[in-house]
Amino acid sequence: MRTILLGLLAAGVALAQSHGYLVVAPGIAHADNDTLGLIHLGAGGEWMFKDGIGAGGEIGVVGRTDLGAVGVASLNGYYHFSRDRRLVPFVTGGYSSFFSFGSHVNLANVGGGVNYWYSDHFGIKLEFRDHFATGTNSANYAEFRFGFDFK
Repeated sequence: MRTILLGLLAAGVALAQSHGYLVVAPGIAHADNDTLGLIHLGAGGEWMFKDGIGAGGEIGVVGRTDLGAVGVASLNGYYHFSRDRRLVPFVTGGYSSFFSFGSHVNLANVGGGVNYWYSDHFGIKLEFRDHFATGTNSANYAEFRFGFDFK
């Protein structure tokens, strides 16, 4: 059964258009009436399916050298408005986890931006993304993401 599932997953990924990316994202975190500037370094990938719909995942770290850092993992859905041009605007939303040894915080995220493909295999990513939690553990981390795309 595992072999069949892995085969179906591999076939789906092979049929999808995919690309990877690296990002640097300065941002502002706000929690417990405290605000501070942070930076996020991450790497991820997107898989595009039919009609501009895609899915992706990423892993990275966020923090400051004087405060330490925490890990970040995100799973997102994407919608790309135009897929056959060099300039490809998109919106995204999904789940983020900020984690360290023994603890984690679950957050939702939303964002949007543009990928500019300056060649068939390389591009530039510009994006705004907001990670947030509500309720008793309200927290917010808004960031401007700059990165490189590659196929």
